[in-house]
Amino acid sequence: MLTIVKRNGRREPLDITKIQKYTSAAVKGLTNVSQSELEVDAQIQFRDGITSNEIQQTLIKTAVDKIDIDTPNWTFVAARLFLYDLYHRVNGFTGYGSLQSYFERGEAEGRILLGLKEKYDLADLDSYIVPERDLEFNYLGVKTLYDRYLIKDRKGEPIELPQHMFMAVAMFLAQNECDRQGWAKKFYDMISKFEVMMATPTLSNARTTRHQLSSCYIGSSPDNIEGIFDGYKEMALLSKFGGGIGWDWTQVRAMGSFIDGHKNAAGGTVPFLKITNDIAIAVDPNSKHAISNSNAIRMWSKSTSKPKNFGKRSLPVILRREARSCVLRTTPTVPIQTIIMGLSEVRICVPKYSKIHSRTTI
Repeated sequence: MLTIVKRNGRREPLDITKIQKYTSAAVKGLTNVSQSELEVDAQIQFRDGITSNEIQQTLIKTAVDKIDIDTPNWTFVAARLFLYDLYHRVNGFTGYGSLQSYFERGEAEGRILLGLKEKYDLADLDSYIVPERDLEFNYLGVKTLYDRYLIKDRKGEPIELPQHMFMAVAMFLAQNECDRQGWAKKFYDMISKFEVMMATPTLSNARTTRHQLSSCYIGSSPDNIEGIFDGYKEMALLSKFGGGIGWDWTQVRAMGSFIDGHKNAAGGTVPFLKITNDIAIAVDPNSKHAISNSNAIRMWSKSTSKPKNFGKRSLPVILRREARSCVLRTTPTVPIQTIIMGLSEVRICVPKYSKIHSRTTI
């Protein structure tokens, strides 16, 4: 008799009807998909000691491979199979546990903000959660949610399910409202129905001990060394939790300017932009998404009087390897010259109605 190894290491006799229960649920209510087609095409090679995870991953991969423009509903089949696997990894069964146990587990792992759950009637919010809304995910959506946003423990195992995440984010956003219980429900409905989707920092950090919820930040560097390096610290701390940076370098004196009465002492902005580029590459917010760092210099700055200063020859050798392109482009309103270095972008703002219409690439 063949046996199967469960996720907890327990062995039990292989029961094909259990597999068919999940494949049947995965195709229920969907057109142009077939349970028998899924099971046959999976071509699972049963053997003694096969794991339940192997079977689940084979079925998911089979459904993903069958996604096509003519049969788009296979993406929902793959998403459901992925969700069934996720339920078992988080709770050990197909379905949701209580909101109370979710918060307690997250707090014990140090991942959820202490004191958040005490502000609410969790039993009321728990009854308001609609697990069936998970079925609205396609495969790419639920896979992205798992990879980037769902909270995981120290071993990298998920401890959060989509609807619990949506409710916890709603609770975090509503905590300072007069009627926080009511607003948490309203926020939950908007997010879980995909009427509104939060930005990456909000989905990643709301409900956690990290309080950065915004995607983009702007700042500028003054024309002194203390202010410039204070700006680098701000960039790194904002990027650490997924914030994109827009930074203005117009105030920094141009190459060849005076410093303390010494002529041609200033090195210009390029050396500082290299450091900015290195910060964008070095600071990785847990791989949630790539860092974005856009650096602007106003057209009236002397730094832009010689655009070749930003060209390939002026960049250090290490930066040339990271430089992607140098593009001079125009838009209907504001033409801009753009130099992209690794993950950091330098934008030279050009006045409206400029006659720059050429395009070059290095």
